[in-house]
Amino acid sequence: MRPPVVFAVAHLAGTLVGLPSGALLPWWISGAPAWVLAGLVLWLRPFGPTDRQWERAFTDRGPSQVGWRVRLLNEQHAQRVASLAHGLFWGCLAGSLATSFGTAVTRLVWSYEDHGYGAVVAVVMSLGWLVGSATEDEAAAPTSPMLTGLGLYLVVAGLCLLPVLWEVL
Repeated sequence: MRPPVVFAVAHLAGTLVGLPSGALLPWWISGAPAWVLAGLVLWLRPFGPTDRQWERAFTDRGPSQVGWRVRLLNEQHAQRVASLAHGLFWGCLAGSLATSFGTAVTRLVWSYEDHGYGAVVAVVMSLGWLVGSATEDEAAAPTSPMLTGLGLYLVVAGLCLLPVLWEVL
């Protein structure tokens, strides 16, 4: 599976995990599951190369290119793991922000009633990114999972902030 698709699926899964964590945990600790999920992924390092990929790396096109093929195989594995970790992390943070934003505004600034639109925004954004990544051309330049996740998180934060700003204005 390509790293952008791994990121998009992980972002959706992280968002779905972050929604209940933001609703059930206090707003100041609702992002903790994001750190736990990312840490588990980096510790377990799933998506390892298959036996067939290793065999092909050692037997295709002669022994002079074995080092290059093994290095390429390891880089692809590292990209998939990074995409999975960043997708889960930023998705979980976005989901927990979307559900706990109203509580944070109420506690820090003034009384604000959240109608649950943040959760809808987070899920729709994540689904939209998944559809876009799945239909993306394979020859497209790869994007950084860190910057993509941060961008999606900031968009969700901005869209959750819009109703509060509308109340103020």
